[in-house]
Amino acid sequence: MNSLLPAWGHPNDPQDESRTGPDPVPSHGFRASTLLDVRGLRISPAGSDSWSNEGMSLSVGIGEALGLVGDADSGRSELALAIAGRLAPPASIRSGSILFDGRELVGQPRPWFARSSGPRLRSLGPVPLGTRPRGRRAAALLTAVRLASRLTMDDPELLIFDDPTDGRKPEAHAAVLSLLSGLRAGRTVIIGSSDFSVVASVCDRVAVIDAGRIVEQGSIAEIMAAPQHPLTRALVGRA
Repeated sequence: MNSLLPAWGHPNDPQDESRTGPDPVPSHGFRASTLLDVRGLRISPAGSDSWSNEGMSLSVGIGEALGLVGDADSGRSELALAIAGRLAPPASIRSGSILFDGRELVGQPRPWFARSSGPRLRSLGPVPLGTRPRGRRAAALLTAVRLASRLTMDDPELLIFDDPTDGRKPEAHAAVLSLLSGLRAGRTVIIGSSDFSVVASVCDRVAVIDAGRIVEQGSIAEIMAAPQHPLTRALVGRA
């Protein structure tokens, strides 16, 4: 794919010839063992050019769990939403490619993602748990069972969770992480969080994101043992 893709919702926009970084991987070059392949993805958070021109590139293998870690304004949520087809204006994709099971997602209208012929992926924000003071654990577990049933009913190939523990008290984190661990068994999962400990407990690999670019990525074990980037060291230190 030599030409660059315009931002979503603007199919007639001129091509951005100034993009740097690796070219998007064409569909015929898709690796069979990789379910998701993101190449040179550049996102404008609010219709501006305030984020890096470097673009984000990553891949997720079949059955793998990838963590996206970064603060609220890092681009972590926007990346997750872009993959799920839920990135809403004024944020937009400036250029790049998102291949899911060999199919290009960039440029597809939002309703296409919900069709039966669309990609088999599902995304959620914070995991809903029971909030009643009494029987909180029982309510949380019941909600988790219902959520798991709803998510897996159509057997999605990719589950995306952004900030699954957001707004939850520490005692509720265990229920959320237990649910995520159960859902990820045999499935491909992406989990976004500002809390490194959340992804470290569930994921195989992690990508650390800052200002719309990936500053470091690797296995959970190697990142925790020897974080290289200052942001990664700070996030690991808070875990």
